[in-house]
Amino acid sequence: MTASSEVATSTQVLVVGGGIAGLATATALARSGWQVLLAERRPAFGVAGGDGALPPPALGAGIQISPNASKCLTALGALDAVAARAFRPAAACLREGRSGRMIYRAALGAAAEARWGAPYLHVHRGDLAAALAEAAAAAGADLRPGTAVDEVTAPGAGPVRARLGQILVEADLLVLADGLGSRLRTALFGEAPRRFTGQTAWRAVL
Repeated sequence: MTASSEVATSTQVLVVGGGIAGLATATALARSGWQVLLAERRPAFGVAGGDGALPPPALGAGIQISPNASKCLTALGALDAVAARAFRPAAACLREGRSGRMIYRAALGAAAEARWGAPYLHVHRGDLAAALAEAAAAAGADLRPGTAVDEVTAPGAGPVRARLGQILVEADLLVLADGLGSRLRTALFGEAPRRFTGQTAWRAVL
């Protein structure tokens, strides 16, 4: 029995998390004819607070979009929107650290597009997320920014049930794309220790 203030709804797919993985999944499923609801706790896609400011470091910085990734964005109906926000580098250069001497230069730009049939792009993670959100909405996904998923129950049989504030959602499929520190993943599957890969990356936005 649900309280009178609660609203019950249903969907085929519930995606939790509106980052790149969640938005790309929602777009692909919606374009394939699935009924998709996506919940993202932040108030806007691609920005920290919906005020036009750049995302915080936790959302990442620049992303390289290879020609293969560009072809994936084409399949999602998002490449034009991403390309409009992106930079097309002319080349990638490898230099010796102390002297700055160029060791290797790979031509990109028009050369890369002619060779692989798709562009090589640099884009900010927030801009990529915003473009994917546009594609997901255009495909018919129900996007709910500013919506936290408080709890999820996944019985062995029957639909998954999730609480989104005063809304109770039933879904045939649950996709958890809410990040490395997902509370819901831990609640459903228990603690999973993190493994350090032994690699460290330094990134900056210019």
